Amino acid sequence: MKTLLILLMTTSIANAALLDAPFGEPPLMPPLKYIGNIFKGTIQIRSLPKHLINSACDYLFSQADNGHLFRSIGRGCMLRTSWVTDPKAICYIILPDKQYGKIKPIDVYIHEKAHCNGWNAFHDN
Repeated sequence: MKTLLILLMTTSIANAALLDAPFGEPPLMPPLKYIGNIFKGTIQIRSLPKHLINSACDYLFSQADNGHLFRSIGRGCMLRTSWVTDPKAICYIILPDKQYGKIKPIDVYIHEKAHCNGWNAFHDN
């Protein structure tokens, strides 16, 4: 129980940090080791107008059976159904349909695909 509480607190702190990030800033670029075709499953991409991204991400997260606690900050999101090396896995990516200020769809794609490739939600190196 203590481990679960620590995990929930840590996840909530990371989530709060993500929510505090301004929408107008481009997403953090991942370490090079997470760029490329590491993910062995299928990637499904949905491009949406900015005003639909949060609700689409919230819906995507609600479908997770792992208690996903993160919320979108309007730039995009992803959800992977299984391990990076599972060829049956699906990684769903939601990203903006066009550039909004400094937010470019390609930057969001690179960021979210890195999560498909195993980069954790806390953006560790």
